Amino acid sequence: MIVGNENIAGIFNIFHDGAISRADLIDEVLRLEIEISYLAERIDPSYTRFIAAFQNARDIEFSTWPRDRSAEPRKLTSILDIFVPEIESAPEILSAEVEDDRIAAVLSQDFQACDFSGGYLRFRADSAIVSDESGRLYTMLELEELCAGYWDEWEQSKTPSG
Repeated sequence: MIVGNENIAGIFNIFHDGAISRADLIDEVLRLEIEISYLAERIDPSYTRFIAAFQNARDIEFSTWPRDRSAEPRKLTSILDIFVPEIESAPEILSAEVEDDRIAAVLSQDFQACDFSGGYLRFRADSAIVSDESGRLYTMLELEELCAGYWDEWEQSKTPSG
């Protein structure tokens, strides 16, 4: 189990560039399926995603970035309005931080029919559980090591060999 706002925000930073392909809120558990094959494949070549479940999720709101720059941002509070299941383009995770004792994740939205291009997902949660497609749970340290390993290999692949 992952606890502490900094660690919970860190989940989003680890999954930078991942797409939230599915979301639901059931009994105060915000469950996000995050498609991020470059990390999931490190565990099993057939894997493409992780599942993050945020316990006692509350005060959920999404402040939009309107595509029409003259429009006012909207505050969405329904999971179905924030993560529209019918669209083909899932919101991508850019980053996250702790803001006023809440998780504040920055999301980008490429779906042109949507009236916003992204925004800030803010919420409170007591803890989080992250699992892979087999159901194996991960600690924050394991996620950090998985991510660091990927970026270390990526950096080495960009270095010319002598």
